Amino acid sequence: MVSGDVTRIRATDEATLPFPPAEVWKVLADVAAYPGWWPRHLGLRVLRCEEGLVGSEVEQRPFGGRPFLCRVEAVEEPLSIRTRYHGGFIEGRGEWRLEPVGRGTPVRYELDVLAEGRLVAFLGRILRLGRLHSRQMEGVFRQIERRLEQGKGRRGKGGLDGQGET
Repeated sequence: MVSGDVTRIRATDEATLPFPPAEVWKVLADVAAYPGWWPRHLGLRVLRCEEGLVGSEVEQRPFGGRPFLCRVEAVEEPLSIRTRYHGGFIEGRGEWRLEPVGRGTPVRYELDVLAEGRLVAFLGRILRLGRLHSRQMEGVFRQIERRLEQGKGRRGKGGLDGQGET
């Protein structure tokens, strides 16, 4: 990251999804399927999918924002996916964490990045950028839940269990 105006953005977002951890993990671990459920206004494009997830990479071009990359750096199946934001104006980390409890699955996403640029610095003075990120994550969690609901009736018929139609 080039020196200049730098703004730290931190956020922790959480939702409890009424699905078993294994099903939630399958959605999060299927990077190739992200464009099918990721909120469209966040402009996600898969650049690379790697077996085992490490090295998988996506580009995000949020509507009205600048593009950036996010790469999977570490995986602890079925509990966490650690990512690294890089490229352009943003550097830092993110992490998906699943906390299996009872029938549902609390899912947490933590973000800790540095964003460079005068516009981000200005916006950071008047807006709580972490809270803005959290609003976007609400939509991501809703879409994950919708994806899980869609797969609920399709298990064994090309649904979330990865089985093809018979």
